[in-house]
Amino acid sequence: MELSGVVERQQVASGSKSDRVAVVLVTPHRRYWLRRRGEHPYEDPVLDRLVGSHLRAEGSLAGPWFILDRWETIDRDT
Repeated sequence: MELSGVVERQQVASGSKSDRVAVVLVTPHRRYWLRRRGEHPYEDPVLDRLVGSHLRAEGSLAGPWFILDRWETIDRDT
């Protein structure tokens, strides 16, 4: 599956034991919590560096997560 959107840091899972600030991909239709395949679900310095970027990403869905396999940053005008 391929998605594109802006990477942001947002509050997720408010009121649950998973309540936290997470790195998310905001698309025109939905917000996805980001995670790299095989990496820590809550702390990932690679994803932290992507905040503010416009991303084109390939991966798969798992509940609210979008599990990244490959991605590239793209110019917002593309």
